[in-house]
Amino acid sequence: MINTKGTISLLVGQCGIQVGDAIFDELASSYMLQNNGKNVTYNNFNDQHDVNNNVDAFFDEKYHARAILVDTEAKVVANTIAKSKHRKWKYSNNNKKDIDSISVVRQGGAANNWAYGYMDQSNIEVATQTIEKVRKQIEKLDYLYGFNIISSAAGGTGSGVGTRLNEELGDIYKTIPLVHIVILPFEAGEVAVQSLNSILSLSHIIKNNYGGTIIARNDLAFMTCKRNGILSPGLNDLNNVIARNVSSIFAAAGSSFYADCIPHLWSQNNLYPFVELKSVPQTSEDAIEFNNDSWEALGKELSREFLDKDHNKKMYSSFLFLHGPDSNHFKSDDYDNNNNHYSILMPNDKVKATWEMLPIWRNATSWKSIANPKPWRGYMRSCTLAMNSKNIIEPLTRMISKASDMIRTDAYLHQYSKHGIDKIEFCNSALRLERIVSCYSEL
Repeated sequence: MINTKGTISLLVGQCGIQVGDAIFDELASSYMLQNNGKNVTYNNFNDQHDVNNNVDAFFDEKYHARAILVDTEAKVVANTIAKSKHRKWKYSNNNKKDIDSISVVRQGGAANNWAYGYMDQSNIEVATQTIEKVRKQIEKLDYLYGFNIISSAAGGTGSGVGTRLNEELGDIYKTIPLVHIVILPFEAGEVAVQSLNSILSLSHIIKNNYGGTIIARNDLAFMTCKRNGILSPGLNDLNNVIARNVSSIFAAAGSSFYADCIPHLWSQNNLYPFVELKSVPQTSEDAIEFNNDSWEALGKELSREFLDKDHNKKMYSSFLFLHGPDSNHFKSDDYDNNNNHYSILMPNDKVKATWEMLPIWRNATSWKSIANPKPWRGYMRSCTLAMNSKNIIEPLTRMISKASDMIRTDAYLHQYSKHGIDKIEFCNSALRLERIVSCYSEL
């Protein structure tokens, strides 16, 4: 009998489904080396990590993604499942019974309205059906590592239904880790009410008591695409950048992400709820095969994330996910109380890359690392930094400011009040996020 252990991912709304699909595809294409559909056995891995075990957290033995697709429009779900027919990994066996078991669809959309997605009875039923399908997937597992929810903060389905699913999973499975990957829209604006939807969504999901939130910003993904030579990045390009960051940490840590990384990255008092990801190197697809950066070079590139003009970019916690054949030689020096930083010696480097940090805990546990000796996406060496830091202050402050201006003038609020969300709820949401900004500002 196969001992089944794994995670369950909920891909909610058009953005969540497309980004989630890209994440699974990155995991599959980079780590599930196959021979006529059969798994290839890897040898010579260290005792701590095995590539297949890491991937098994997200796929079953038939290469079916452990995921449920949720949307209030059928087209995106149908297209995504149809696309998987041409891959070696799939969502299901593509018969109607199996497709129904991994998808929840309601026609009609959510009108780019968080209140409609969260409060409307038809969408509550969508959440109820999803929770039931989650339960059935759990019954197939001997052990559940954790949940992943992937959604947008700007629209109606991803933000509204995604928020409700976050809360219901937290209420039912109180001790199971839950990570919510939230995609923030372009600050310039995709929909008129995106800041209102965003503050409602973020202010609710930060109540997650056994997990946290990974923030992915479209603006940063766009800049990454431009740096990589994509002159006019489209949504697929942005989704791929986000997916590579997320899949990097999943592939490096596997099930350890839920047991070891989550408790370290997020405080359990909800005061520091947001983590962002930064991966290096970032190159165009054509340049990957020519890349052979040293750990020292990668360390210097990441160091820029810690330093602002005052050399004062502080962090609550961080986790470094490394890929490469010599990554398990990563070492660290003790915390330097005199200079308020950790000196980090990257593998095989003679020069220390000093990263400026001032975490809540003034000891060597404020940052950790995990290594996978297999190269990632063709890079001989690469790493992704998960950082719970002050970086989030500026985009969060701008979002709150835009929403507050709309709240003061009652702009669009009538669209929410008819679904049971009044002005007081908006004010409370803004206040909760302002409290978070205040906590980060004090680091």
